[in-house]
Amino acid sequence: MNKLEPNTLRIANAIAFVLVIITNGLANALPLNNNSTGEISDRLNVLFTPAGYVFSIGESFTLRF
Repeated sequence: MNKLEPNTLRIANAIAFVLVIITNGLANALPLNNNSTGEISDRLNVLFTPAGYVFSIGESFTLRF
């Protein structure tokens, strides 16, 4: 098995992080059928769905960057 150089892993990790931030931002900026992520989650009755305030924490965390 080939070992990746540490710099390669750092770059891949940074790219993945940026893609996650962009995806989260787009999920809130471009709601599906005029429904936000929180509204869709509220409609689904699943035991592991986080509370509504968790989504606002993620948005504020994203905006800090």
